[in-house]
Order: sequence, then structure tokens, then C-alpha cells
Amino acid sequence: MISMEDWITIRNLKKRNPKMGTRSIAKQLNLSRNAVRNALRSEDPPEYKRKAYINQELEPFQEYITEQYFVKKLKGSRVLNDLHSKGCKVSSSAFYRYIQQYKTEFTRAYMRYETKPGEQGQFDWSPYTVMIEGKPVTVQVFCLILGCSRYRTYTYSLSQTRSSVFEALEEGLSRTGGCDKKVIS
Repeated sequence: MISMEDWITIRNLKKRNPKMGTRSIAKQLNLSRNAVRNALRSEDPPEYKRKAYINQELEPFQEYITEQYFVKKLKGSRVLNDLHSKGCKVSSSAFYRYIQQYKTEFTRAYMRYETKPGEQGQFDWSPYTVMIEGKPVTVQVFCLILGCSRYRTYTYSLSQTRSSVFEALEEGLSRTGGCDKKVIS
């Protein structure tokens, strides 16, 4: 496999001198003709890909690692200490490299969505039960989030009626200093 620098040099030589053949480019750069030919054919630059290596010492503990790290969300250092107490003699770097292989399977991907200022806001509410004078009372917490800066305002109410929603929205908009084109609920 050729380096990125060689790939760029090969393509630049051919671009500057279209009549220059693969043999002369190979001779000038001290490369094989096949390497030059492959570099000229490929549109994408070469990239290093590490071969997948499965650590044989960690394979018997795969279910345990999955359960502790990905399901129970324990810290890696804690899981590694537990593995050492179970008799697994693996280094921390090998353990974290092993976890990294499976991380993409267990993590959710979120695409960040940002808007321009004044374009969009998000409005939502959630009920919370709090103790007031020794009695459980349901309190509605209204939240307005600006799409561009993620700035948040909170308003509290004892009811979830249409008028309380509009009051909370009006108060949130006055705190942010204006009104967005869209408010998503």
C-alpha cells in the first residue's frame, strides 16, 4: 500500500504531464508500476485499516462485559477490576480496545439539529409530583428551548389547561426577548 504523499504525487505528476506513462512515474518515485496504476485508478486516497483482532483472553467474558458496561452502564475501570478479580489477566489498553469494537453496536447516534436565530423554538412540559405542606401535589413544568443557542426558560404551574400553556409560552417568549418563526411542541 502506498502512502498518502505518494498517492498525491502520482496524481499531480499525471495531471501536469498527461502523456507521462506509469513506467516513468514509477521509476521517478521508486515505486512499482502496479502501485502507480492503482493510485491513478482510485478516486479516493489510501487509508489505513487495522485488521480486526479479537482478544482471545476476553472472549470468554464477552457476555459479562456487555452486561456490565453496555447494559448496566458501569465504568470501564470498574468492569476491568471485576475481570481481574475473576482471573482475567488483560491490560487496560487491550480491554478498552476490545470495548471500542462493540461500542458502535450499543450506542445511539444522534444528529445535532441547529437552526438560525429566531427560526425555531421547542416548547414542552412535564408533570412532577412534589410535596407541599406534607401533601403530594402535581406541578407542571413548562420549558421553552431556543433552537439556535439551546437557551432554556422554565415556567411552573399547578394546572395543564390551555390558558396555562399559553401563559407559560408567552412568559417564555418574553424572557427570550422575541418570538420564533416556528414553535414546535
